[in-house]
Parts: sequence; structure tokens; C-alpha cells
Amino acid sequence: KNDIVIFDILASNNWERPVYFAVTVGDDAYMDLEPFFQLEGLAYRVLPLRTPQAPDGQSGLVSTELMYDNLMNKFHWGGMDNANIYMDENNIRMTMNLRNNFARLADQLINEGQKEKAIKALDKCMQVMPEKVIPYNFFMLPVAEAYYKAGENTKGNALAKRLGEIYKGDLEYYFSLNPALSGTLETEKQQSMSVMQRLVMLTKNYKQEALSKQFEADFAQLQKQYGN
Repeated sequence: KNDIVIFDILASNNWERPVYFAVTVGDDAYMDLEPFFQLEGLAYRVLPLRTPQAPDGQSGLVSTELMYDNLMNKFHWGGMDNANIYMDENNIRMTMNLRNNFARLADQLINEGQKEKAIKALDKCMQVMPEKVIPYNFFMLPVAEAYYKAGENTKGNALAKRLGEIYKGDLEYYFSLNPALSGTLETEKQQSMSVMQRLVMLTKNYKQEALSKQFEADFAQLQKQYGN
């Protein structure tokens, strides 16, 4: 019945008022309308036209003008940069969407030739969600890549190095456990190995040779431990 209600709104609204879907709901709630989505922040706007498929396979055409204004000027971030504020599991999970949105915005800005605005957006992401409050995870990989694409190699390298330290440390801890316990962490091990491999490719693609060689050596050693 909820789907029927949405179809009725779309049929009778005649595009007089915008219709949005939250980015946080499951794909099954979108009713295959993704080809008509425009990403503007934490919501997709339904357009009366088919939008181009995003290169990374994610939903929605990024509206850089609207999204930049929302993320940079209109959104209130609630003190996530304050180490005295407790971020519970649900809040931490929400930050994955926020970091991903900053990366998508920056990537599209770069594609449009607006590198300076892209760097400002990435810097804002790092500012409002610092590691001291919200630990880095694999959603920071697109942020690092966007820094590289924008020509900010120093910031890209700093973030890549930190991600390497985190995931290498995690893997060494997993491998140190007894086999019975370590075997229960297979998903975590595979994800961490995937991040390390992505770091190798990322730094190699953007010609950060010294860092790429370091990651290659770390990955080879971790692969050997993983195999054992």
C-alpha cells in the first residue's frame, strides 16, 4: 500500500512540488526509480527525466550546485568535531553516508573542472568529522582518491598512510589470535585485506611511487600471514 501511495503522489503531483527519497532507506523502497534520482545531500530528488548513470555505480546524478550549498552552508553538523560528545553506533553509521556524500560531491566537482571547490568540500569533511571522534574506515578511501584527483597529493598521502596504519594494525591483531577466534573474523579480515589492496592500487594509479612500494610490501607480508 505504501508503494501505491507514492505512485499516486507522483501521478497527481504533476511536478508542482519536489518529491524526495532519503538516502538511508533500502533500495527496495526506491521502486526502481533510481534512474530518475538527483542527489542533493541526504536525499534523492525524483526528476521527470532519466539521469545519467554514475560512473561508480551509485544512485543519483550529483547536483553540484545544490549539494555544495547544502553541505557547506546549510547543514548543521551538531558538534561531531567535539571529542566530548558521545557518538553511538547509529550515529557512527550515519557518518558513513555523510563521508560518502562529500566524496561524491568532490568527485563530480572535479569532473566539472571545479577543483578548488572540491578541495574545500573534502577539507570540510575532514573538519566536521575528525578521526579523534569518528574513526576512519573504508569510506575514507574515496576521500583520499578525490584529494589525489584534485592534485592535493600531500593530503591524499596523509590520509592513505593513516588508513594503511589502521588496517595493517587490525590485520596483525586478527592474525595474532588463536585460530578458533580468528576464524570468526573472516569478514573483517577480508575487508581489511581489500582496503590494503585498494591502497596499493590507489597510490600506484596516482604515481605516489614510494608510498605504493611501502603498501605493496605490507600487503605481500599480510597476504603471507593470511595464507598461514
